[in-house]
Amino acid sequence: MDGSKELCEFGEKCYRLQENHFLSFQHPHLDTLLEQMPEDEVDVPTWYEPQIARDTLLSQLNIVKYQKFSKSIPHSSRSEPEPVAGSSSHSSKMDAASVKRGLNDYMEYVRKRCKGDVLTKLQHSEPYRFFLSSISAERKTHEEMLTLSFPELLSQKLGVLESSLQINFMVQIGWLLAQYAVNNEKSTPITLLYGCEDSELTESIRKKLIPNVTAHFIKPSAFGSHHTKMMILSYQDKSIRVVVTTGNLIEFDWENTTQGLWVSPRLQFIETKSEEPCQFDSETNFKRDLLQYLRNYNLPIMDPWIEKVENADFREIKVFFVASTPGTHPKKAAVNWGLSKMTTLLSQNAIVPNENAKDWSLCYQCSSIGSLGKDPHSWLLGEFTGTMSTGHKCASFQPPVKLIYPSFEDVASSHDGLLAGGCLPYSKSVHEKQPWLNNHLCKWRCTSRHRNRGMPHIKTYCRFSPCKKYLSWFLLTSANLSKAAWGMENKAKTDLRILNYEVGVLFIPSLLIKKQRFPLTNANSSEDGPEFPLPYDLPLTPYSSGDLPWFIDMLQQS
Repeated sequence: MDGSKELCEFGEKCYRLQENHFLSFQHPHLDTLLEQMPEDEVDVPTWYEPQIARDTLLSQLNIVKYQKFSKSIPHSSRSEPEPVAGSSSHSSKMDAASVKRGLNDYMEYVRKRCKGDVLTKLQHSEPYRFFLSSISAERKTHEEMLTLSFPELLSQKLGVLESSLQINFMVQIGWLLAQYAVNNEKSTPITLLYGCEDSELTESIRKKLIPNVTAHFIKPSAFGSHHTKMMILSYQDKSIRVVVTTGNLIEFDWENTTQGLWVSPRLQFIETKSEEPCQFDSETNFKRDLLQYLRNYNLPIMDPWIEKVENADFREIKVFFVASTPGTHPKKAAVNWGLSKMTTLLSQNAIVPNENAKDWSLCYQCSSIGSLGKDPHSWLLGEFTGTMSTGHKCASFQPPVKLIYPSFEDVASSHDGLLAGGCLPYSKSVHEKQPWLNNHLCKWRCTSRHRNRGMPHIKTYCRFSPCKKYLSWFLLTSANLSKAAWGMENKAKTDLRILNYEVGVLFIPSLLIKKQRFPLTNANSSEDGPEFPLPYDLPLTPYSSGDLPWFIDMLQQS
């Protein structure tokens, strides 16, 4: 037993499956069970009466057994991807048999969470191609057709990978490599851009321990973040696929938190060449905008990926690419990024009926909130909502503004308890400077998609009708509610200053279903078109007078 760890307060009723939890807290009952098992076997003894589901207990035993095993192995000796949650290793050294056994165990763990065929899921998701991540602790999400886990994105059923580009903020390199390994893609070249320093990744790259990974750390400025979460998958037939997500490349984000994913069609290689790099673009100019974003890095390692995008046929894509890049952008250039990009797209495409436009609510849903100021009209209800309430030939009104952000109670009752609040870094000190925000806050509710207890790391923005049956538009993005992510105009309104890299996709009804609005669950879908899979429940649940938003300080104090 490790005396440096605190005892887990939940004891034998602990149902967590995150590696970090077991690194931080003691679970004596797991140690006792493991001591009584053969070295090459993990099972629940017949005499033991579990206080939680047997499958969950087995996964916990595998996690703890692997952590004990991995402590005895010098990092430099690990030439293969490390097994992760749900995997086990039993030998005293990392030999081929133990690696294979660990991967087989993890494949079984993945299989249980990946019910259904991934190609069938993609077909079923048309025309939106919008998914939520699976929740490990909620089996109903494993069976939902609009659920995808990370390994499914790399499935060879979608194509045999030639290489891949991963652009993200946080990276847990052992976990990431395991996702490729279980898909028999463990030597596939990976280009990795990341924004959060990680000593293990840095050391592995420096010592060339991962020869198939080319990585570059991106730090825009002292106050900005490389916050994009996107991948481009390149297949052996030269086709590519673009995936926009909200999850970091870490195990925690893909276990019991709710993430969003948009998966493009397979974009075929253009056989007939032209001098025009944006040939075969979509009607949304997705290809043009993606190329502009990739070129903004100005990195030689991006050149092959720019060429792959130039050589792909994007005509099947029906969503807009909405990105932010750091810098002070003059008005003419600002139209390509952040708030200015949204202003352009919504003014040209968003339809809101003039007779009741003021009653179409704006809903912002995020996993973190920035410093918005003492006056709600200085940015949130001013510049930001002014952009989001823009519409095509629509009168300008101040609509109701709702903000979905989990309360303390939401987090405490989640699958991971207070630990789930680690993905919600809003601070008490910031909130105390903007108490007016309480008037707009709504709780996280997602009973319709079985994710009420899966805390949202997803970020979405939309506008819904007074009857709550329709959407005017919907945005899935990495961008939280902050000036750093979206930008802020200078006083002269000539420049837009952005601090972060962000990426999202905008859904517009006229392009996807040839209608002026997306129907929701209680609409007449047969008449209005395919139902849009909203990732939370309507009507919204406003905070009561006694509710507090979740603060990251609460986790640090627990």
